[in-house]
Amino acid sequence: MNHPQEWHDERRKGIGGSDISILVGTNPYRSKISLWLDKTGKTEPQEGNDKMELGKLMEDLIRQEFERRSGYTVEKPTEPFVDGICRGNIDGLISDATGKPFAVWEGKTTAGYNPDYKDGIPPYVYSQCQWYLGLVNQIYPEVDTCYISTIVYQMRCIEYKENTIKFNPKVFAHMKQTAEAFWNDYVLTNISPEPDGTEDCSKLIADKYPNSNGEEIMLDESFEELAEQRAFLKKEAKVIEGKISEIENKIKAEMKENEKALAGKYEILWKTQKNSSLDTKTLKEQNPQIYKKYLREGTNRVFKINEKGDQ
Repeated sequence: MNHPQEWHDERRKGIGGSDISILVGTNPYRSKISLWLDKTGKTEPQEGNDKMELGKLMEDLIRQEFERRSGYTVEKPTEPFVDGICRGNIDGLISDATGKPFAVWEGKTTAGYNPDYKDGIPPYVYSQCQWYLGLVNQIYPEVDTCYISTIVYQMRCIEYKENTIKFNPKVFAHMKQTAEAFWNDYVLTNISPEPDGTEDCSKLIADKYPNSNGEEIMLDESFEELAEQRAFLKKEAKVIEGKISEIENKIKAEMKENEKALAGKYEILWKTQKNSSLDTKTLKEQNPQIYKKYLREGTNRVFKINEKGDQ
């Protein structure tokens, strides 16, 4: 679904429900830098992927199923809820028999294998719903609940799930303060936020600086401190990885040839799986022309930190 430019321009006027989770740290898939690039118009508008488009197509069906099960009426607002730079395009308002709104409704679709929904509503959906509740509650004070209808599609079945979230004014107040600070400190000043640890941020930096030039620069003392922090964390991670491996090996030794084990609330699988890979060494030796024909060469920048004298 390709949205018109006016739709993208409207979204760039503030922080929406899908944006706020990035700012409060509950969205592992996007970085503050990518949000800043979007809000300042430095990148082309991002169109939805196939999963997002499927979700939009399914929205009416999910709404109808919620209405059938609950007996309530859900209406889609024609305009967003706006409070300064805080904006919310909600999926629906739930009304009682008198037509009075009392709750927000959101429709979601997800695959059965999506780990984000393993323990219920993902944190980024929770943030989105709190954002919507805060904006709607300012117009309709009696609205303090968000109903979330989720269609879980799997290989052989489709499952309908329903969750509710109660409005938390303190959470919304923190979100609003965070959104306004981001807007004032970065968007209005055209100053980029600091890099974070998301994969999205790593990709943005790698795409911007794909090749090294062979030159050397001097960094200030703060970067020496960052390098020391990294070295410490690397050592800690190695210790943690060793502990995890130790636990796994103890369980494996007890399971022996068995494929499945039960331990209280946990189901443990140690299953044999077939895999295949191309023997490139033999292919190169026996069919060098075919190997050369399909060989794809590329470049990548390798990041390392060594103490002087360790190189």
